[in-house]
Amino acid sequence: MNELYTIQGDRPDLAAIEVNAPEGYIAEKVMPTLKVYQPAGTLDYHAKVSDDTAQTGRSAGTAPTATQIAQSHVTFNCAEVVKRGAIEPKQVPIMGGIEKADQIGARFAKRQVMAYREAAVAALALKTAGSADTTFDAGAVVAQAAAARAASKGISGRLCLVGASETLAALYMELVTENATSALLARIVSGTAPGVAMEGLDPAAQAKAVATLFGCQDALVGDDLIWGAGSCAGRFAIGRFDEASDDAHLFQPVFGRVLQYIPDSGNPIAITSTPFPKELNNYYDALTYMVPKVLNASGVYVFDGVGA
Repeated sequence: MNELYTIQGDRPDLAAIEVNAPEGYIAEKVMPTLKVYQPAGTLDYHAKVSDDTAQTGRSAGTAPTATQIAQSHVTFNCAEVVKRGAIEPKQVPIMGGIEKADQIGARFAKRQVMAYREAAVAALALKTAGSADTTFDAGAVVAQAAAARAASKGISGRLCLVGASETLAALYMELVTENATSALLARIVSGTAPGVAMEGLDPAAQAKAVATLFGCQDALVGDDLIWGAGSCAGRFAIGRFDEASDDAHLFQPVFGRVLQYIPDSGNPIAITSTPFPKELNNYYDALTYMVPKVLNASGVYVFDGVGA
């Protein structure tokens, strides 16, 4: 019967399993992970400093006018995020043996924890706790795109379009059927007539085309079940998102970070397996301690009303 039960202990091999293919998750590109060494504390960061016109006409012997620059800080408390998957021993042979069962149980548990992280980042990136910056208007897209780019200036990172796959697809359709933008969007995706732009484009190509129209460098396409669910529905954002770095937030303004306390295994999400013959079960636990924090809210400009 031993072949029907998993082993006891930390499982870095299972922690490395990929989840949510083929969609993938985009939270790491929006708010990169920052490892912290205590579960709670204070994080110092560099806040955006508004431009201040350079001085002219200074009188001899007088000091230049100074603009004071100082670090800001935010308190944090990393919350436990955990999920357990369970597989009965009688299911193990059906799944192809204990190694396959281990992968199935671990993948399920890890996916739930990663989905929680993804949803937390999506809610902050799309400002679902408050009003959007503007309501999307296909007829005024040039002015709205310029306003979004200007609002996020001064924040470090690549300028990106971000939203759910279905939201960005609906956004594309509104733009391709709008007289003011249909021909332009068609030339972006095909270089020919408007009708060609609607033929067989996959969501990634549609999103990239819209990103180009908005003057963005890239498109981040989120899972519909997270980035298009609840208060996120109909919302997308233009934002500036930087690459992961342990100290970038200290010397340049960045949109945000997911603070993760990683006490033991070194894995952002630790996976443990536990055989439990007394309960006739195998358990697979995915565990992390995390909290997302917005450091410079002007890093995103949020639109709503798509598909309304």
